[in-house]
Amino acid sequence: MLENIITCLFFITLPLLLFAHPKTRRRTGSWITAWKTVPLGCLVMLMVPTALYGIIEFLRYVFELFPTRYLRHGVFRLGLGAFGLALGILTIVLLARWNRRKFHAEGKRSWLPFPAVFLVFAVGNIVLSILFFMFHFIPNPADYRGKWVAFELPKEKNVKIAFEQCGAHPFLAEYNYRLRFKREGKTEYRNLQMNTGGCTYFNVYRLKDGRLYFVDKDSRYIVDPEKGEILYVLAYEKRFYSVPYPREKFNGRGWRMESGKLIFHYDGRRIEAVPLGDELDGKVYYGRITDGFYSASEKKEWPVSEWRSAPR
Repeated sequence: MLENIITCLFFITLPLLLFAHPKTRRRTGSWITAWKTVPLGCLVMLMVPTALYGIIEFLRYVFELFPTRYLRHGVFRLGLGAFGLALGILTIVLLARWNRRKFHAEGKRSWLPFPAVFLVFAVGNIVLSILFFMFHFIPNPADYRGKWVAFELPKEKNVKIAFEQCGAHPFLAEYNYRLRFKREGKTEYRNLQMNTGGCTYFNVYRLKDGRLYFVDKDSRYIVDPEKGEILYVLAYEKRFYSVPYPREKFNGRGWRMESGKLIFHYDGRRIEAVPLGDELDGKVYYGRITDGFYSASEKKEWPVSEWRSAPR
C-alpha cells in the first residue's frame, strides 16, 4: 500500500505544482504542457490496468467464472496493458488540448517533448521499483515472500480446495506451497513442503477411497478435502509410509529407521510412520498443477521425474 502511495506521489507531484503556480499554470508551451500532462497519463497507464485486474480477479473469485491461470495468460495481460496505454495517451492528449484552450494558446506545437518526458518518468518509475525491491529484499533476503497465487481445483462435495504458491526468491524458481480448504464459510490453510529449486509441477491422482494424492519431484501427500487432513507419504526401501503432516510451521525434517520402525522427525519432535497397504493401488490420474490446475482431459499424465520435458 505504501509503495502505491509513493508511486502516485511520484507521478502527480510535479503536475500539481505546475498547475498550482499561477505563472506555470497559464503557460502553454510544448515542454511545459508535456511536464503538466505526461506524468498524469503515465499514472493512468499504471493504475487503470491494476484496478481492472483487481476487479476482474475479485469477480472471478466470487462467481467462480474461470480458472486463475487465464488472468496470467500473456494475451490477457497484453490486452490489459494495451488498454491502459491507450487510455493514458488519450488522457495526455485531452489534458494538453484542455490546457491550450483554457488559456487561449496560439502558434505551432511540437510533439517531441511528450515522448521525451514520458521516457524520463518511465526510467524514474523503473528506478523507484528497484529501490522498493532493495528496501524489502536486501536487508532480510531470507524473509522475502511474493504474492500468494491460488489454483482452484474442482469442488469436492461441499469443500472448495485450492493449491496456492508464492515466490520465496525474487529471481530463482523457489516457492512456498500451501493448500486452502473452504467449507461452510470457514477457510483453513495447510502449509506444504517448500520447493527449493525448480518450477511448480504436481501430478494429482484420485485414490479409490476418494482422497487426492499429490506428487511432485520432492514430496507426496494424501489429501482428504472433506476433513482437511494431509498425510505426508515417505518412501523407504521401496515401501511407502505415512504420517500426519504437521499443522505448525517447522524448519528441519527427516526420517530414519529405528528398531524396525520408520520415525519422522521435525524440529525435535518424533512421529512413528505407518506403513501403507494398498491405499495407492488403482489410483486414477486426476490432473496436473503447473501454472494452474489442468484436468486430466486438458493435460495428459507425465512423470514428475521428467517434468522438465513435459509438454506445456
